[in-house]
Amino acid sequence: METNEQLNSRLLSHIGASKFSVLDADYGWVPLLPGQAPDLLSIACVRDDDVWNQLIPVESNHNGPKLCVISLHFPAHISGAGFIGWLATRVKLDLGTGVVVIGGKDKNSSKELDRGSFGVFDYWCCAAENRARFTELIKKLMDEGSSINVEGVTPELNHPRPLDSSLWTG
Repeated sequence: METNEQLNSRLLSHIGASKFSVLDADYGWVPLLPGQAPDLLSIACVRDDDVWNQLIPVESNHNGPKLCVISLHFPAHISGAGFIGWLATRVKLDLGTGVVVIGGKDKNSSKELDRGSFGVFDYWCCAAENRARFTELIKKLMDEGSSINVEGVTPELNHPRPLDSSLWTG
């Protein structure tokens, strides 16, 4: 069984080996009308009973919460077991705010990625007003984790980070 210290080291090393992107726009939930196709810029569609909403870039006058969105992709060989709870707890403890996490199908799917993280990556969202603090915390954790050597995760496997958000193609 993993100790808390081992868990923290393992998950720090995982975030240190991750590809990190910040989406430039603020996002918000917008209803989909019956039969309406999702916006091409939507990153998620969610159903609550018979009501569908999509998470799309929104203007400053959006009537509802505005979210900062980042994405994290693990290298294919890493298992993300425990990662969402660990990072959500770190965000709550360090920033005093919660997060929304949306899993998506990784476009670079492979048998190794499917085995390590079920072929998914995560979008992490927080209130747009916390954008700077949120992204700085992720960068800090990535820096801490990039020098930790846990079995199967070494610094030379790290992706360049943080990625310039202009490179985002998602």
